[in-house]
Amino acid sequence: MRRQRGLVGLTGLATLVGLGMFAQPAMSGVTTEQSASILVFPKVIADGTRDTIIQITNTSNVMRHAHCFYVNAPSCTEIDFDIWLTKQQPTHWVVSRGRQMYPLDQDCRNVPCDPNTSGGPRAGIPDLNLDPIAVANCCDAGFDPARVPPVAPDFTGELKCVEVDSSGGPISGNSLKGEATIEDVASGDVSKYNAIGIKGNNNN
Repeated sequence: MRRQRGLVGLTGLATLVGLGMFAQPAMSGVTTEQSASILVFPKVIADGTRDTIIQITNTSNVMRHAHCFYVNAPSCTEIDFDIWLTKQQPTHWVVSRGRQMYPLDQDCRNVPCDPNTSGGPRAGIPDLNLDPIAVANCCDAGFDPARVPPVAPDFTGELKCVEVDSSGGPISGNSLKGEATIEDVASGDVSKYNAIGIKGNNNN
């Protein structure tokens, strides 16, 4: 049922975007370079040999909310969650580990992050060095966008995020940009792509 709700909502907003395009044909409906109201990450992997880092940025000067959901391709199961971003705020997480909420993040300038520790336990460490827990702190540093759940083991699928208002209704704010980085865990080799953005307009 949750999967149907998410897909129906996404389809409805995409239809409105399409209808709006006919009213304003000069507006590009799909983009990978500009901010948009819907982000689609078509290839998200966390299968033990590869993992994915998701980055989403709010490009506007006001707080924005988004409803996101992973869809696991083999089982068609869905994991829903919500995030909110302050003005011009970027955020990121490692898909296999998700992101916890820690309001007392320490200053992480010039401290390296090992993605394998992202989403790990936190502890009150007075000074940041290369202690593994301190490194974990720095992997998820910055304003928390809310809790992002980890995906199930052997996940292969996609992620969609729809810009919404505070009540959860979709809006055409065109405030979101996204990137995904897929890493080979053993070799450290990476590939990167921009999320597919579907733009909205004032006619939606």
